[in-house]
Amino acid sequence: PDFCAYTRFEGYFPGADPILRDFDGGTSAATAVAAGVIALLKHKRPDLTQEEARAVLAETAQDILMPGFDQNSGAGIIRANAAFDLL
Repeated sequence: PDFCAYTRFEGYFPGADPILRDFDGGTSAATAVAAGVIALLKHKRPDLTQEEARAVLAETAQDILMPGFDQNSGAGIIRANAAFDLL
């Protein structure tokens, strides 16, 4: 992956114990979060290109796992506010 995004959304599990219920997560949830961040950036800078967006997200991501870009987490976790402020 190029980046990671938070995905801990409360799932729809009727009748589940509120303390033990599962969460929706994974790439389907993370993609929506990442797309929302790109929409936020495009709102600030409508002419933002895909490469510029990728660069600002990489520069402002919170590095996790091994230092720098790695196979399992890319540049790290997207930080929307930091990316927005950098534009």
